[in-house]
Amino acid sequence: MGEILDNLVSEISQVEIKGKKYLIGKITSIQVIKLARYIVKFTSKINKEKEKLLKEGNSNIEDVLTFFDFLNEDEIAGVLGILLNETDTEFLKNIPIETLTEIIAVICEQTDIKKILGNVQRITESMKK
Repeated sequence: MGEILDNLVSEISQVEIKGKKYLIGKITSIQVIKLARYIVKFTSKINKEKEKLLKEGNSNIEDVLTFFDFLNEDEIAGVLGILLNETDTEFLKNIPIETLTEIIAVICEQTDIKKILGNVQRITESMKK
C-alpha cells in the first residue's frame, strides 16, 4: 500500500527563506481558492490593456511572470504568503530572486497555473454578465 501512496504524492521541494524552511509543491485546493480570490481582486484593478497581456501568455511561467509584472512589493509578498502558507508577509518581502524563481519553478512544474488563471478569468467574465 505504501508504494501506491508514494506515487500519489506530488514531488515536494524544500526552500529556505531567512532561516525558515518551507515545503513547496503542488498547491492545495485551499491555496487555489485564496489565489483565485487574490487574482480576481487584482484583475478588477487593472485596465483592459494589462488584462489582455494576461490572456495572451503562452506558457505557465509566462503567465505567472506577467502576473507578477503588475504587482507591487506588498502584493508579491501576499501571493508568496498564499503559496507558502505564510501569514507574515512582511517577512517575505525582498527575498532573494533565486529563492523566488525556485518557488515559482516548482509550483509551475507541479500545478497548471495557466488553467487556474483561465478558470479565474472565466469566473470574472461570467460575473460581468
